[in-house]
Amino acid sequence: MKKLLLCCTIMATVYLYAQDFKGIAVYESVSTLKNLESRISKLDPAMQARMKEALSKPVERQFTLYFDKTVSVYEENQKLDIKSAGYGRTTANLVTGKTYRDLKAKVTIEEKEVFGKEFLVTDSLKMREWQLVNETKKIGNYTCYKAAYTIKRPSRTGPENEKATDLLGSLPDEMVVTAWYAPEIPVSHGPDNYWGLPGMILCISTDNMNILCSKLVLNPAEGVDLKVPNKGEKVTKKEFMDIISKKAEEMREMRNTKPRRH
Repeated sequence: MKKLLLCCTIMATVYLYAQDFKGIAVYESVSTLKNLESRISKLDPAMQARMKEALSKPVERQFTLYFDKTVSVYEENQKLDIKSAGYGRTTANLVTGKTYRDLKAKVTIEEKEVFGKEFLVTDSLKMREWQLVNETKKIGNYTCYKAAYTIKRPSRTGPENEKATDLLGSLPDEMVVTAWYAPEIPVSHGPDNYWGLPGMILCISTDNMNILCSKLVLNPAEGVDLKVPNKGEKVTKKEFMDIISKKAEEMREMRNTKPRRH
């Protein structure tokens, strides 16, 4: 009951002081493939060598979050060549631009580009089941509180009803996401697709990724650009996933029909 009252009090404070509130936050993101280290032994030696090289190169990226009390725009500051960073994947053909999120309207709009074609992907916001934890730490000048939730991956089955695997074996059934949020910053925004806590999220971490706020400017004099993205064909999230699946199937068919050299 005390935890519930504390949460309600914090949320009320966030709403009260969020009027006409705006800001700019810069996040540093570091991702690795360390969770795959134990899963490459089954590959041939040449592939093992390439994978070990990829695993040794963390991918560092920088993003900026622009926000007011209910709306945010999240975008990458500098696009990196994913292949040169150790991720030689077909997903290098998928480029994400701005992500617009409106907490009041409960909608998100993402700019995405697939093989040179631009899309505006619209989806409804779904609240995550955050668990608030009685633990704090300092990030910069802010006292942050811990929260976490568990992502459960949908089970996939093959033709014989066996659990499906990727190239390197079975993926973990679930992953824990840990967030650190600052109630002193009275908005419920955060980096990437993380939001919904009683205070701004300054840090997100999983087993192979860490996103940390490195710079924060509240109520900047120059204003904050929160325009709705408008470049690309408008599609729903489901329609976009169907497009991705179709493209992936076309690529598999092209590889399978390509003549092999002897």
